[in-house]
Amino acid sequence: MLRWLLGIFRELYQWWAQYLESSGDTESALQYYELAQDWLSLVRLLCFCGDHDKAVIVSEKVSDRAAAYHLARTLEDRGDTTKAINFYHRAGAFGHAVRICKDNGLVDELWSMAMKAEAAEQAEAAKYFETMEPPNFGRAIQLYHKAGYGSKALDLAFATQEFGALQMVVRDIINKPAHNTDPLLLQRCADFFVTNNEVEKALDMLIAAQKYSEAMALCVDRKFPITEDMAERLTAPKGGIDEQTRKMLLEKMGESLTIQGSYQLAAKKYTQAGNKLQAMKSLLKSGDTEKIIFYANICRHREIYVMAANYMQTLDFNTNSKIIPTIVQYYNKAQAYDNLAGFFETLAQSEIEDSRDYKSALHEYRKAEGALKQLIEGGSRQYEDKLRQIQTRVFNIHKFISVKDNFASNPDISMQELKRMREDGKLDGIRLGDMYAIIIEYLVQQGQVRNAVAVLDEMKAQVPNAVLSRYLNSDTIKSLEKMGDFRTAKANGLNPASQNNVPEPIVSNPANLRGGENRFLASNNSNGYGGYT
Repeated sequence: MLRWLLGIFRELYQWWAQYLESSGDTESALQYYELAQDWLSLVRLLCFCGDHDKAVIVSEKVSDRAAAYHLARTLEDRGDTTKAINFYHRAGAFGHAVRICKDNGLVDELWSMAMKAEAAEQAEAAKYFETMEPPNFGRAIQLYHKAGYGSKALDLAFATQEFGALQMVVRDIINKPAHNTDPLLLQRCADFFVTNNEVEKALDMLIAAQKYSEAMALCVDRKFPITEDMAERLTAPKGGIDEQTRKMLLEKMGESLTIQGSYQLAAKKYTQAGNKLQAMKSLLKSGDTEKIIFYANICRHREIYVMAANYMQTLDFNTNSKIIPTIVQYYNKAQAYDNLAGFFETLAQSEIEDSRDYKSALHEYRKAEGALKQLIEGGSRQYEDKLRQIQTRVFNIHKFISVKDNFASNPDISMQELKRMREDGKLDGIRLGDMYAIIIEYLVQQGQVRNAVAVLDEMKAQVPNAVLSRYLNSDTIKSLEKMGDFRTAKANGLNPASQNNVPEPIVSNPANLRGGENRFLASNNSNGYGGYT
């Protein structure tokens, strides 16, 4: 209601102001035009009365384009070009502002007004900058481009080598939606930048033109390093190009990223192309175990499980207790029982080589046996020979563990069992050095260090280049070293009794342990040993 009343009052004020103006009462008319907020009539009447300063104040105070335009025309007629340009600007009449600037040689003002004017006025201003003396090609190029004359802008930029202006044009092109930009114009820019070894700028142009094949070819040809941002920009959106071509380009990008060492980014692009196997190969090269496990888990692909498990076998099992269970899990999920059997066999051998733990090795060999049985039950008869080999090792190791456990309580019988195993060739899965180690450690524990040294001499003959620490515990080695010092002293004519740290060895019926002709385990036929040494 209040707004309606105000509208009525303004109409009355305006009508009354017009009446007063027609009656010659200018002062009163000005008051009522102001009350009616009829700014155009107020500015018009002020200009008619010659009070231009007051008209300027009013026009600057209010936002009325019509009033500003009337004032600008009046000021232009009076020759006040600077103020006229300002009020043409306020009125949004940039064409008139451009005209005044051109007529009066106001170059900076022309540039400012032309950037806001319509295309026709921008083209006129561009022509002015191109032909003025001296010419300002940079501004002419930008105005031609802004007016929609892209080819003209590029021709002028190339002809005058105005790279600064060209850069601004290119930046504007890149920021525009691709469908609003002439592909031929973008291609010309790309060709120009390639010629001048500006590969990244050329790529920007080709990507803006949606020429992804050409952009990828340029990356490969110039060995241009592809960043994560560039990789995303080089990736054509789905539906943008033929899907087969899109996948081919993604694989090409993945290949380039792999060559440059960006393995994880390469894996991402291979995955987008649907090539999960190649993606996993790139991840494996990265050595990022966490990402490899994550990728294997989300892909749920048999070959990828095998690849991940094979990779994890190269890791240090001691640093992460989850590695071995994960490897077993992956081989089982892939039903790769041949790989699983091989892994258990490797673990068994590692237990023997690293810690002489035959019980743990036996456990791993039995798991390998189980995996091989699954293969054979599935129809893979070619693994029967391998199964028999593993079963032989299980039997031999089980026998060896039994002999070792009973050696202290019944050394003579145990010694005969070891010799029988050696003579029967039942050594597959057992290191010969570990057989000797049982005897040596027992003799040292019994104080028969001299006999232990004799067994050690035979061991060195039967196991060339043997490293004692791989077979004997540290206490046994120390005792043998002391005996070695005793023997050296005696050979040099010294009194062994003066070697206070070496007790006289006690030999208790050594014949029971030596066997015939001073042999412990050695036989005349020591060849044909197919197990560990």
